[in-house]
Amino acid sequence: MQFLDDLWANVVKNLRQTYAEGFIELWFNDLKLEVLNDKYAVLVNNSDLKCKILTDKHLSTIKQYLEELVGYPVEVVILSRQNGDPDLTSYIEGKAPDDTEEKKETISTVSELAADDDTDDNPFEEASNIFPAYHTQYTFDNFIVGNSNKFAYEACIAVCNNPGTHFNPLFIYGQSGLGKTHLLYAINNRVLARNPNASIVYVKGEDFASQLIENISKKSPVTFREKFKNKFRKTDILLIDDIHFIAGKESTQEEIFHTFNALYDAGKQLIMTSDRPPKEIKTLEERLRSRFEDGLIVDIQPPDYELRSAIIKHKAKKLGITLPPDVLNYMSENLRNNIRQIEGAVKTLAAHSFLKGSKLDMDLARECVSVIVSNEEPVNVTIDRIIEKVTKNYGITEEDLKGTKRNQEIANARHVCIYIIKNMTDLSLKKIGNIFSRDHSTVKSSLNKIETDIKENSLLEIEINDLMAEISKK
Repeated sequence: MQFLDDLWANVVKNLRQTYAEGFIELWFNDLKLEVLNDKYAVLVNNSDLKCKILTDKHLSTIKQYLEELVGYPVEVVILSRQNGDPDLTSYIEGKAPDDTEEKKETISTVSELAADDDTDDNPFEEASNIFPAYHTQYTFDNFIVGNSNKFAYEACIAVCNNPGTHFNPLFIYGQSGLGKTHLLYAINNRVLARNPNASIVYVKGEDFASQLIENISKKSPVTFREKFKNKFRKTDILLIDDIHFIAGKESTQEEIFHTFNALYDAGKQLIMTSDRPPKEIKTLEERLRSRFEDGLIVDIQPPDYELRSAIIKHKAKKLGITLPPDVLNYMSENLRNNIRQIEGAVKTLAAHSFLKGSKLDMDLARECVSVIVSNEEPVNVTIDRIIEKVTKNYGITEEDLKGTKRNQEIANARHVCIYIIKNMTDLSLKKIGNIFSRDHSTVKSSLNKIETDIKENSLLEIEINDLMAEISKK
């Protein structure tokens, strides 16, 4: 209706009192007022991401200017048509949409996340699938394939088609951030889509070792062995991520050895990832090395220019932005290390564009890439610098950061510091915990909190990225 279009045009005109022109252009120009009655004003745009951030950060401002023009209070709702036109029927009728399913899904997700918490006193409870809900986003369909990862991708597809029959065990190696874990999640999701009753267990090598030690110290040997067997030796598919962390740990390797034999003899599938091939894992027992090498060993190499370009375009599309050719070329040329680096740069670019109204041009690309790409420094120097910058940013002392105080301000700074150390160094969770006199489960909890907060607050991601940029400067 022309009336709704004209009304919204006047709202946007008034919004210019609060927001810069570039911000208006990026955020509000594709919003369309679709419904207005005595209860609801429904706005629709083309991007899920924009919809979420507008709802989280700017809804009250939009409501204020809209109510000033219509002269009465309304509930403002912002919807996205990214995945198809939304159903507006209930809003047109002045009724709230039925949110029963949404609530049910939320409860289920919370339960799954709670079940995934490895700080529980009994980490070996039997479970058919311990992947939290948000890992369902990692599939074979959104794994970008190129020359550097095609063989590994095809091997994983083959395993899904016939688990336990070919390529058993499957050993995937390559440096961090190249998609090994994505492939494990994709296997989990593909197999469960075909057979919801399949039993699949995923565990990180470091967590396997830590849980083993903790459980032995708390439980009787008989109880431990039974719980361990129920979870790890009676599954259809066992996925062990970063298995190189078990090297040098005698009791862990002993359990891995017997678990491997039990599953292999039963015709069950084993899939492992590592940052290096079995022959290069020092202090790995020879009997394990020979078993790992008995199946198929595939590697993933850093992406070439064409694959980097394809990944950047894919990530940008998911975030609802289109990159100019010169920006795409610049990022593809300069982001060479891994996919995680690429994703961080694209997210930073999108966040600056959406939240600050910055134009997607070469200046912004250079700024965002500089946040991600930095010269390598010795770990000890980096740790000192991280702590220095974090304490200065949050106005606390190093003693507070490493101490036992748990007020919100200090705890939040500690969480951020742990997150930055994990992302800027190769330190294990255990070694990071040692810096703060805490165990690995506490470190993991801090990482999970910051990752969750970043998803809900894009400004926090910008703040952390800016801190990392400062830390990277010589």
